[in-house]
Amino acid sequence: MIQARGVTFDVIAGIEAAGIPHSAALGYVLQTPSVFVRKQAKAHGTRSRIEGGEVAGRRVLLVEDLVTTGGSSLSGVTALREAGAAVEDCACITSYGFREAAEAFTATGVRLHVLAPFDAIVAEAARRGQFDARALAIVQDWARDPHGWAERYR
Repeated sequence: MIQARGVTFDVIAGIEAAGIPHSAALGYVLQTPSVFVRKQAKAHGTRSRIEGGEVAGRRVLLVEDLVTTGGSSLSGVTALREAGAAVEDCACITSYGFREAAEAFTATGVRLHVLAPFDAIVAEAARRGQFDARALAIVQDWARDPHGWAERYR
């Protein structure tokens, strides 16, 4: 996906904690430096949110496992940019496809690349018979309106 979309970068960064193994593995496979971004700086040590290498003046691809609203990803983008990195792309394994996430990424000038959108995962699971009709309807209802879903299923 990264290659097909022409995403260019010098460093791969993963968000603590679930993004780290994916970014490290991708960095290893692509023979590209990999760093990680803490959710907040530790009170000791380097006191930096970014660990593993220098990002100033470098193009960084941010890697996440799951994007829900984009909050933790975009916090990582802010930390990387404050450290002098250029961050224009975020790749994630999956995303629920929430409108607020798309708007947040657009507002910060970051392209979000989703490997397996939630609706595609649900469709494939349904195709394989992993859901009965009732369960599939519940999952699809949640995907249409996650904020009102809990009220309907109390």
